[in-house]
Order: sequence, then structure tokens, then C-alpha cells
Amino acid sequence: MLSLIDRQLPLQPLRKTFSWFHSDEAKYNFEVFPVWTFDNEESTYYGFPSFQRAEIKIGRHDGGIPVAANEKLRPFGSMPEDKLETTQFANTYMSRDTLKEGKVCT
Repeated sequence: MLSLIDRQLPLQPLRKTFSWFHSDEAKYNFEVFPVWTFDNEESTYYGFPSFQRAEIKIGRHDGGIPVAANEKLRPFGSMPEDKLETTQFANTYMSRDTLKEGKVCT
């Protein structure tokens, strides 16, 4: 799009993943559990409560794998870190380690 106005910005697209985990609806439904962020010195995660029994959603805000602007994204699960990062976070901080589904975006 910037090429239409003859401009370039020093941007690097990143392959990002996020995941849904099975959850206890009584604890993690949207009426009692908020949208949240978690930041420590090593990483930043974000998440959403369960909406309509969709389970809790967790993603890592920082990090990501650099990709070319027009590169086709590898599907979720094709790289070990796709499941590892959010599963470790869910298990450590939320007692949830059962991955339901994951997705990829830029």
C-alpha cells in the first residue's frame, strides 16, 4: 500500500501465534474474568476470557518470527514454539495446559 504513495517504512512483519485453552467456565467466563495482560522482565502475554464457551485465549505480545512481507505463513503447529510458549504460560500461571486450538497471524 505504501508503494502507491512512493513511501517505505522500516517495518518487519512477524509471524505471531495465539491459542485457546480448555477452561473452567465458572472461573474464566467473561462475566467474572477480565481481558488481561501479563508482563515480566522476559515476556508480555495477553488474554481474553471465555466468550460463549469458546475457552480462554492466550497470545504472546512480544517476540515473533520475522517473515517476508508476502511470505505464506506456516500453519499453527508447524513449529515447536507455536504450542510451547502459550502452553507453558497457561500451565504456570493459570493451571491450564490443555490446548484446544491455535492460529497464526502477522
